[in-house]
Amino acid sequence: MKLRGLAPKITPMIHSAPLPTHVTVVGTGYVGLSLAVLLARHHAVKALDIDAQRVERINQKKSPIHDPLIEKTLDQETLNLLATTDASTAYADAQFVIVA
Repeated sequence: MKLRGLAPKITPMIHSAPLPTHVTVVGTGYVGLSLAVLLARHHAVKALDIDAQRVERINQKKSPIHDPLIEKTLDQETLNLLATTDASTAYADAQFVIVA
């Protein structure tokens, strides 16, 4: 018995750069800031924290924690990272939320 028409249709893939995923990281301590910085290399990241001074430092590309790699990454790399104390801003357009 021969089956016809059951083979999967193969569609050629168009190779293009994927659109960035919108991620919100809640908390900018050691875990949250590490995740936010690493994800911001390839995705749009908003970091939410209640500490306004911490948020300001991050937005100035300064690390509020002592971690040489995070300090270097913030200072030298182009990141898609915005820190905020405003929950509405942080959660707008978020596809994923990470609580750290």
